[in-house]
Amino acid sequence: MDDKKLHTPDGVRDILPCEMAYKRAVENRIESVFAGFGYRPVASPAFEYADVFTQKGTFDPEVPAAESQMIKFLDNHGHLLALRVDMTLAIARLVSTRCADMPMPLRFSYVTDVFRQRENFQGKQKQVTQAGIELIGESSNFAAAEIIAAAARSVMAAGLDNFRVDISSVKFFRAALSESGLNAKNAGMLQASILNKDYVSVEKILADASAPAGNSRIKQLFSEMPLLSGKTDTLEYARNFVKSDEALSALDRLEDICDILACYGLEERVDCDLSLIGNLDYYNDIILKGYVQDTASYIINGGQYDNLYACFGQPRPAVGAAVDVDLLVSALKNKGVTYGERESIVVAYSHSNAREALRTADELRASGEIVETCFFGDDLEALKRYAGGRKILYYTAEKKGTIL
Repeated sequence: MDDKKLHTPDGVRDILPCEMAYKRAVENRIESVFAGFGYRPVASPAFEYADVFTQKGTFDPEVPAAESQMIKFLDNHGHLLALRVDMTLAIARLVSTRCADMPMPLRFSYVTDVFRQRENFQGKQKQVTQAGIELIGESSNFAAAEIIAAAARSVMAAGLDNFRVDISSVKFFRAALSESGLNAKNAGMLQASILNKDYVSVEKILADASAPAGNSRIKQLFSEMPLLSGKTDTLEYARNFVKSDEALSALDRLEDICDILACYGLEERVDCDLSLIGNLDYYNDIILKGYVQDTASYIINGGQYDNLYACFGQPRPAVGAAVDVDLLVSALKNKGVTYGERESIVVAYSHSNAREALRTADELRASGEIVETCFFGDDLEALKRYAGGRKILYYTAEKKGTIL
């Protein structure tokens, strides 16, 4: 790279007007759905103190889960800052410091960019746009179902129909781990292998792990987890493998949420996938992912994080979800979904008629048109070439009232 001023850094890109118009149209449809559910927009700074985004891992308390993804830098005073890596954490800080006295629950929405360091890029950008919702102060079955429904409806409103949402329970997975008798090391390895869909390693860990006698049913549960996906009959089957009240209660909750989602008409779009477990430590119960069918691309990610707000000094329940706008736009384009751009008009003028042309342009804008003004003098052919190249209409003061 000879001249850096002519290039963008790795992992970020420019967006030209046509693509930006498409993206904004998608965002507007998503925001309209969120607003319809009562979620009000908020914004946070593009960068914060790095401590905001540092949360401890589940099985290894010494490893901050988000730190490896943070893009960090020092300010002029030596403070360690980070670009916004996660909006849920930013909103948790915002709510705990600015909204502590507001009546709960709070319903907040956002459409913003997050910035994440990618290992070898993994085919992903470092700057991505997310559209999300946060329901703070409640995490009941109805709250979780509302979040799932609003996220799913937003994707549908954008024009995507070939997607589904998987839901699961972190609490069920942790209860099953507790029943298994696996030590912390093997439990952590098992979780990592399931997260990576590495079921060969799962089988090896289960075969090699030493645990109390009588846990064969739990080992079978983990072995079958890749197959434990479907409707509520999947939950009934899973009951055969667990005995603890916590595990059974988690299955009851998933079944009730599925029943509530039927009220939204989403029963055919939602599956229970017990192999779905959270890789962000703040999820403590319900977790959800929505993805385009026949692909591994998740366009919705979210869950319940009742323990997160205690990290900011204001313990309270919460549940949320985010839509990956960039992946959604790509999926819509692959499906052939189009959004018609509004036509523009060019009003051409010369020195002699400039004032009349500007008044004409404003009259057209007042009637709702998108209007550019351009100096072309008396060169009508140059005006036609410009308008033709832009595929927009044109108008001249000399032929007022006529769009050529």
